[in-house]
Amino acid sequence: MTALNAAVEALLVAAGPADGTCEDYQVGAIGVSLRTNCRAVRRAFEWSYAPYRVHQVARVVARLEARVAGSWWRGDRRYELTVNGRPGATVRRLDHVPSHLEWACNWAVAFAAPEWLQVHAACVQIGPVGVVLAGRPGSGKTTLAAVMTLLGAAYLCDEFALLDPATHRLEPFPKAMNLKEASIAVVNSLSSGLRLRASRTACGKGRVAVLPPHRVRADAIGRAVEPRLVVFPSFRPGAATRTRSILPAEALLRLERLSFNFLAHRAAGVDLLVRVLRECTCIELEYGDARRAARELMALASADGRRAGT
Repeated sequence: MTALNAAVEALLVAAGPADGTCEDYQVGAIGVSLRTNCRAVRRAFEWSYAPYRVHQVARVVARLEARVAGSWWRGDRRYELTVNGRPGATVRRLDHVPSHLEWACNWAVAFAAPEWLQVHAACVQIGPVGVVLAGRPGSGKTTLAAVMTLLGAAYLCDEFALLDPATHRLEPFPKAMNLKEASIAVVNSLSSGLRLRASRTACGKGRVAVLPPHRVRADAIGRAVEPRLVVFPSFRPGAATRTRSILPAEALLRLERLSFNFLAHRAAGVDLLVRVLRECTCIELEYGDARRAARELMALASADGRRAGT
C-alpha cells in the first residue's frame, strides 16, 4: 500500500474506532445485524442500509461483524469479517469491506432462512405482478433488476426469490444491488442524478459497485407479491432482444436446479412450484441491450397485470 493510500484510509477511519455496538436492520423479510469497531465500515454500511435500521429485529438471520485488527505501523492492518459466528473473509483494504459484507449476508440467508424456498434470482414488482429473473451468475439478472427499478419497477432483491410456502408470495429482501463493472455505466446513464460510488476491486468479482434501492427513489422498494412472470435471462453482448415461451414444467425443472435449498423442501417444494407456475407466464430471454430488454419485460408484466385485473 502506498503512503497516499494509507493516508486516505486513515482519514476514512476518522480519528479512531467505533464503540463496537451492534445495530439491527430489518431488510424486508430478513433481519440483519452489524457489529464493528470501525466508524468507516459503519458509515459505508449505513449508506446502503440506514433506512432499514430499527431498535431490534425479532429474528436475526445474518449476524455480521467487521473488526479492524493489526497496526498501520507494522503493515498488517486488516479487516476480519465473521458471519453468524463463523470466520469469513479477511481483507486488507477498507473499500473491499462493503462488497464482502454483502456476500456474507447472502451466505447467511442461504443457510439460515430455510422457511422459504430460495431460488437464485433477482425479483421486481410491477403493479400486482411479481417478476422473477432466475439465472446463474453472469446471466444479467441484477442488471435487468437495476434497470427495471430505474424505469419505475419496485425492487425486491437481486439474489434471492424467497417463496413463502403458505402464501405463495415472493418476500422482499431489498438488499443493495451488486453491479459488475460492465453494468455500472448502463445504470448511471439512466439517471442524471445518480452516480454510483467508485467501483472497487473485490476478490473474484472484478470491479463492482453497490446500488441501494432507496438511492434510486424513495418508493423503490416493493412488498410481498405473487409471482406472475418468470424469466430466464441470458446476456449476450450485441444480441438482439429475443423471448421464447416455455412450458411451466420446463420452468419448474430450471427453478429446481437454481434453488439453494430445494432438498430441504422436497415434495413440498415441488408442490409449491407447481401451484406458483400454474399462474405464471414463463419465458426465456436473450438480450444484449439491458434498457430495451427491461422495457419489453415491463410491458409484458403490465399486460399480465391488466389481464389479472379483468
